[in-house]
Amino acid sequence: ELSAEVHGTWSWVSQLADLNRLHTRNAGDYQAFHHSAYELNAMLNSRASSSSSAIAAIPANGMLGSIKRINTVLTDNLAQFNRLWQLSVDLTQRSRAVVPLHLRFSTDAIPFAGKNVFKFDDGETVLEPGEQVTVIDNSQSYRWTVRRSDGSEVEVPSTCIWLPPADPQAVELAIGLRRKLLNTWSQVLNQLRQWSAEFFDSYLSRMIQNPV
Repeated sequence: ELSAEVHGTWSWVSQLADLNRLHTRNAGDYQAFHHSAYELNAMLNSRASSSSSAIAAIPANGMLGSIKRINTVLTDNLAQFNRLWQLSVDLTQRSRAVVPLHLRFSTDAIPFAGKNVFKFDDGETVLEPGEQVTVIDNSQSYRWTVRRSDGSEVEVPSTCIWLPPADPQAVELAIGLRRKLLNTWSQVLNQLRQWSAEFFDSYLSRMIQNPV
């Protein structure tokens, strides 16, 4: 009897170690995604500010030297925005694999979907691996109440429940940043168009006034 108890305990400890690795990996991916989103947002803000300053610093005076400078600004912006676009595409793809980790610590989002990872058997309750459940109470950090597909409600260790992707907040964040990138690029182009109009107005005025 004692050896059976010891074996059962160590089997559970082994499962906990596997669950810990799973949740740690999910948490790492969650944090890495949001860090990347924060960096992309900061780069977009910086690019918008630097582009606006660079264009404003070049006089639209109809001189060919200004055209060369504005061409450099445009070429640089095109390269930078292409790089930011690739980062945005990568972030959007990653967003679909991010688990909704924030749900584990919020009681406002109840109920939400979950999946049992390992077989859980405490002598009264048995949950099979991969069994789909609905979390209806996560007010306790270590024990959650879940509803099974047959409608029955049971208490299980919260560590056994995995929250499948995608996280709607992560997807929405990635889409929002892509929209911001497009709007920022559009603003840069509009400023360049306005500069070009002023430049050619000055250039044609110079031609008219030139006696040659």
